[in-house]
Amino acid sequence: MKTIALILLLSTGLITNTGNANTHVRFKGNDFELAATTDTQLVQEPTTGKWETVISKKESTPLKMNGVKIYTMPYMHQPKLKTKEESLGDYIEKNMKQDLDKLIQAGYNFKLNKVVIDENGKIVYYEYSGLYKVAVFNNNISFDDDQIAALNKKLRLLLDKVQFEPAYNGTRKVPYLIQRVMELLIV
Repeated sequence: MKTIALILLLSTGLITNTGNANTHVRFKGNDFELAATTDTQLVQEPTTGKWETVISKKESTPLKMNGVKIYTMPYMHQPKLKTKEESLGDYIEKNMKQDLDKLIQAGYNFKLNKVVIDENGKIVYYEYSGLYKVAVFNNNISFDDDQIAALNKKLRLLLDKVQFEPAYNGTRKVPYLIQRVMELLIV
């Protein structure tokens, strides 16, 4: 019996530029400007009891696509799937469930995040870890790497195929970033 744990995370934070040099990446024919984001935390030093502000750098995040700002605002009209599913995570789970159920008993994981939807409602950028093994419960089982490769290919095809209603800033269609889409753990 397999248990699938699905964690859906939607971004509500704003992207900030740390002042570091931005990186440019080409993906699916588009130029993306990426910048590292920062996070501040108030931390208590255990030996002195003194509170300090700690700034940590996070992974690079898409800021612009072809020179145009990518929006992340939770209060604006966000993109909606043109399918029956409520979220991209639900869409992926529904369309991959039968294939995932065929995996041999072990622990698997994948992460999909930083999904950029263009002004036409098409996914034009994403970061995907690929499905990978995290635990083996029976050392006598050999894994079918071709099966895992096929699942990774299918997920990428699903992302290419899915359509969204575009995001709007006022009445203007704009690119939109979904910071965290899903993390899937299969046991």
